[in-house]
Amino acid sequence: MFSCYSYLGFDMFGFKYTLGSMIDMKNRNIIELETRSFNLLFKSFNSVANLIDSDPKAIINIVQIISEFELGSENNRFVESIYESSDNFGLDQSNNKDQLHSDRLHLFASTLMRWYYIMKKEYSVSPDFQTYNLVLMCLVKLSQPLYAMDVYRDMKESLKSDQSTIYHIFSKNETLLLNLIEMFYSKNSPEFVLEIWRDLVQFGLEIDPLSIAIMLKACDKLGYKETIKNNMASLLPISYSDSSNKNNHAKSDSFDQNQVISGLHQIYIASDSFISSWAKSVDNRVMNLYLVLMIKYNMINEIMPTLEAWKLVNSPSPNSSLDIHNNTISSEDADSSFSTSPLAKNHSETHGKTSRLHNSQVSSQVEKNSPSISDQIYFLNEQMVEGLFKLLSTKSVVEKSNGDSKKVLAQLGKFIEIFYPNSLPV
Repeated sequence: MFSCYSYLGFDMFGFKYTLGSMIDMKNRNIIELETRSFNLLFKSFNSVANLIDSDPKAIINIVQIISEFELGSENNRFVESIYESSDNFGLDQSNNKDQLHSDRLHLFASTLMRWYYIMKKEYSVSPDFQTYNLVLMCLVKLSQPLYAMDVYRDMKESLKSDQSTIYHIFSKNETLLLNLIEMFYSKNSPEFVLEIWRDLVQFGLEIDPLSIAIMLKACDKLGYKETIKNNMASLLPISYSDSSNKNNHAKSDSFDQNQVISGLHQIYIASDSFISSWAKSVDNRVMNLYLVLMIKYNMINEIMPTLEAWKLVNSPSPNSSLDIHNNTISSEDADSSFSTSPLAKNHSETHGKTSRLHNSQVSSQVEKNSPSISDQIYFLNEQMVEGLFKLLSTKSVVEKSNGDSKKVLAQLGKFIEIFYPNSLPV
């Protein structure tokens, strides 16, 4: 019957009919102890949850339906408290309205979870991939991070007996984990973001630029600077110099992060598809955010290895790569030859110096190594480059890095001059 109501556009009536029928069958002890029966109920929860954003009265109608059926249950007192709160005329009206809406969403979510646990614990009916998909989707729509993480961890626990569950879920809903990440971050739960992120990588699931940016911001919020570095290393084939490793050798913020990254590099080497799909998700906004964080945490020696790796995965030919650590662009050469942009001159403090590379040599190298138009667009834009130049030349950054920021600035300038000249600030 619910499917008929939903097809005809009567989602609210279908929800009322389905919830009422399940409660009636439970009270009469004739409920069908099959996963599909509960999935039908969870589908009805989802159908009305979809109405909340477009119809301001939807959540009010949902609460009224729940209160009609839930009298005498543990939800009854909570339902009554919602109606009582509307009588507090002394409160700020806008804040009171927001709190009332939040309470209604929580009531809706708690009713959903009550049925989830009735299914799983009271009747010992095992959830399947559709159950997890429906319940998690609804909790994301209702912005309930704690409930969502409980169900998500249940799903991961179920993988011990059936590892195909997660792949069935994401074949039906490829964006579910990404939506979870967004919801957890918006609800100030950065630790949940990182838990989801580790699973995204472990299972080789889809990663998009927004999810990477949220992961980086979550790490920043928690102060996990080493995790920022390690997570980027799982996306790009970064090769660190010995000095870089020494300068940034520190205990990982996450107790098992080193083991995770070690395993990821083996996967990375073995699978070209991982390289192309994950690395291509590192767009210029993600890279700019990452580089700014490296400067913030005084890990500036990560900048050039990361840009080298980023260029490598975006280059049409492996011959177009350049070793930034060899004599071609040493810090001394960079200081003397990075003179194309007046802004770059100011930031690299190279006024009055003569270039050690002849113009013909530079022109030849630019012609040989310049990327295609699409690669040029993909790189950092002028505003991003200008911002990085300013940050690296800031007095506090120079002092904190013991002058290393000047060397990195010169290397960065030369790198951009040769490979991405259109990104140099005018």
